[in-house]
Order: sequence, then C-alpha cells, then structure tokens
Amino acid sequence: MEDWPAWHFEGRGLFSVKSAYKVAVARREAVASWDASSSGTKGQEEGEFEWRKIWQLHVPNKVKVFFWQLAHNSLPVRRNLARRGVLIDTRCPVCQRCDEDCGHIFFQM
Repeated sequence: MEDWPAWHFEGRGLFSVKSAYKVAVARREAVASWDASSSGTKGQEEGEFEWRKIWQLHVPNKVKVFFWQLAHNSLPVRRNLARRGVLIDTRCPVCQRCDEDCGHIFFQM
C-alpha cells in the first residue's frame, strides 16, 4: 500500500473547500476574538449593532453586501483606495473640496 497525503479534517481523508471552510469557521469561533457571522448574538452589549439584521433584510443580496461594506468602511471610495496604497487624488470629483469617503458621499452631499 502506498502512502498519500490525507486531509485529516474529513472522514475519508479527501480535501474539499467545504471541509476547509468548516475548519476555518471552527478555528475562528475557538479564538472568539471577532466573529462577524454571529456578531450581535453572543453577549451583545448595549448600543452594539446587530449585524444579523442586515442579512435578514428582504432585499437583494447585493444590497445586503453594500450595507455591510458601508458599515465596515470597505467600499472602494477614493479615501479607502488611497489607504490601500492606490495612488489617487482623494478629493471628491463633484465638489473638489472634501476627501471622498463614505460619510461625505452618503451623508454630507
């Protein structure tokens, strides 16, 4: 019998993305320092937003993802692109006065 590499997280020893995802989720929950999938469900502090509510909205998934990205300041606006190392002028192309960030686009214009 010949030796072969086995994925010991799966009963048959075969690797799959599904089993790797389960391992990643289990490790994230074991660390329990930050768990975005259950944020707001375990030991929620007063005033903390319940992220699960975003995913329960009856809107298209792309709208849910947009809200999540907006809340986590990860939309590809000029300020975030510059923060990630893209060489770009961060001024708003509409007003040419303020930096283009989510607050300026959605709440100040």
